[in-house]
Amino acid sequence: MKKILATGVILLGILGLFGNKVQADDQTQVEFSVGSEYLLEIPAKVTLRDDSKTYLDIKTKNHNLSPTEYVMITLENGLTGNSEITLSRYMDTDTAIKTTITNNGASINLADKEISIFDARNPQEYTVATLFIDPLQDNYKSGKYTTTLTFGSEIRDRDVPE
Repeated sequence: MKKILATGVILLGILGLFGNKVQADDQTQVEFSVGSEYLLEIPAKVTLRDDSKTYLDIKTKNHNLSPTEYVMITLENGLTGNSEITLSRYMDTDTAIKTTITNNGASINLADKEISIFDARNPQEYTVATLFIDPLQDNYKSGKYTTTLTFGSEIRDRDVPE
């Protein structure tokens, strides 16, 4: 019994000599993340004029974006050529009207669907893009002509140095 007690005391002494230290980091990072969000206002309908351009404004009504992100707005569907849209006559798809649509006067390319971007630096209520649709100037058959423009939006990461 004395040998066991003596061995235990010796082991404790050896452990004390080698200095088993308890080590902890001296800093703790505390983190909290809030996801980005935004609200766009895109008109559900615009009526074209035959005497002047029609304006289609896309606006952000509210946004909370990370400084490392931006929102890209695209015209996903509706172009029938570069800066061209075609309105089809109701119940007569053989009759159509073509007109020009531009992004604040600049051409909209079929291959590049981007029409605008915005980020956290823009005001909360902000006109992101203004599309101009040229007036219809020819004599057309009577009736209702329509087309649908489909817009897209996506939050993207900004290139940020590490």
